[in-house]
Amino acid sequence: MRRALVALATVATGVLVWWGRGEESARSGHAAPPDAPSEREEPAAEAPEPAPGEAAPAPEAPSVRGDPVERGECAIFLRVLDAKTEQPVASTVDLWRLDAPGNGDWTAGDQLHVTAEVPAEGARLEGLPAGVYRPVCLAARYSSDDPPPFLIEGALTEVAIRAETPRSLYAYVKVVDPRGVPMPTGGVRGGYHRGWTDRERRPAWTTGRLPRGGGVASSLPARVGGRGGTRSSSTKPVPQPAEGFRLGPFPEDTKKSAVLHYFTVQVEGCGDVRVAVPGTAADGSTFLGLSVPLATVPGDLRMRDGRTIAEAGGKVSATFVAVPLDASAPAPLLSDRPFHVYVAVPGFKDLSFEHRLGEPIPSLVFEPEER
Repeated sequence: MRRALVALATVATGVLVWWGRGEESARSGHAAPPDAPSEREEPAAEAPEPAPGEAAPAPEAPSVRGDPVERGECAIFLRVLDAKTEQPVASTVDLWRLDAPGNGDWTAGDQLHVTAEVPAEGARLEGLPAGVYRPVCLAARYSSDDPPPFLIEGALTEVAIRAETPRSLYAYVKVVDPRGVPMPTGGVRGGYHRGWTDRERRPAWTTGRLPRGGGVASSLPARVGGRGGTRSSSTKPVPQPAEGFRLGPFPEDTKKSAVLHYFTVQVEGCGDVRVAVPGTAADGSTFLGLSVPLATVPGDLRMRDGRTIAEAGGKVSATFVAVPLDASAPAPLLSDRPFHVYVAVPGFKDLSFEHRLGEPIPSLVFEPEER
């Protein structure tokens, strides 16, 4: 029944388918957090593009857990268009065959038939069996719907699918002192992308194929990615608006990867506020952060010989991770939340510890650096 309904809908619409996305080193003179990410993001490997006027070769068909795809005599010329501008865009496309027949090891169900790198000029995919397919554009924004199914039959089927590309988003962070009073000025540094993760590639709408011997549906596991990114070159202090410091723009998540976008607000003489904004956040999301005067952070923290950190030529920095604000709930109590303190003294190994307002400074042992 499902196959018949899908085929009827796709034939009626024809073959043209319409569809209508760490913290950087502390500022000069501060100790750097031990998990600071690199400044530059390593570029992802790109698939070679075909020569002008030449169709892209059909990628090899994948095999998931020993579930090989069926080969056929059909071909498709696939293009991806921006849903708003109608301009061609490049995207990796997962092409799912709906109700693919079972085989000796697997029952019938939706099967990822091929993953293709589709350049802006389009790509020709060959060796497909006739049937109903549904694509997933990995360059589309995460919250968008996937294009509808279409029918592939005959020697060549031409299909144009439309993808909602990721939007540019903004967020805000309100930075306050230990009394809850907004900091008058601060400098925003941003642009880091860290902790991206490739998403699990099976869409929610698929009907899973099951191994005939029993077990779970075939799947493509997610892959945890790395860290990296770029950062802005200036943190010139600016007045803090009533809505907080503006963060961004940063790109919305795609269907391929989940990304955290890191920003830092630096306040002269005070601790930094770090903001981690997920690419799935609502546009205009607001965070709250605490900036502690650095003169009060070391307290009685001293070297073994009695010198203060400053007398030993050391530097102290602090970082507070901002918390998201919910407009329907009271603001969280920041004094109950820890911030990280980093201490760097020449000739000694860097130290770090968590601290809360009002708590005593822990006893630290400064070990000489290994030479």
